[in-house]
Amino acid sequence: MSAIIARRARLSGTHTFLRNLPDGRTYSYEDLERETNGLAHAFREIGIGYKDHVAVMFENCPEQVLSHFALGTLGAATVPINTAAKGQLLSYYLQHADCTSVIISESLIEELLRVAPTLPLLKHVIVLGIRPLPGTGSVPCPSASTRSRPAAQATRPSRAPRGSATSPTCSIRRGRPGPPRPS
Repeated sequence: MSAIIARRARLSGTHTFLRNLPDGRTYSYEDLERETNGLAHAFREIGIGYKDHVAVMFENCPEQVLSHFALGTLGAATVPINTAAKGQLLSYYLQHADCTSVIISESLIEELLRVAPTLPLLKHVIVLGIRPLPGTGSVPCPSASTRSRPAAQATRPSRAPRGSATSPTCSIRRGRPGPPRPS
């Protein structure tokens, strides 16, 4: 997958790959390569790899597309989850697909936290969004540029946050997910 994206970036460079109409963000093929590689590297750092089953649960947004490409680069199996899934249905989808990680938008995290106790295989919850979540070591994305602003970095509590308050962040909770810890 990464070879295909790299080739496309060389051939099409600054041509538009993706435009998000609701917020106006635009991604060139070069942006696609940089952001996909940033996400893939961050996912690899936390232990996501070849043949892992990773649920992706987002509204329509660039982060969804970039997450799919990044997981493909790692050889992980992407499991798209309908954002309308709640309760037992959400739990069933995640259990049935043997998901060990979930990449989810900030707006959907509460529903996942409700069913997390029923998910014995779940190791990582990766929340892509703008605001850092309490109790996580959230940091802005290292590869976020002024042209595009997807979330991309796995967090480490020992690192100091960088960037502005509006930079996208990725909050990763290691171990069993539960309610956010107080700051």
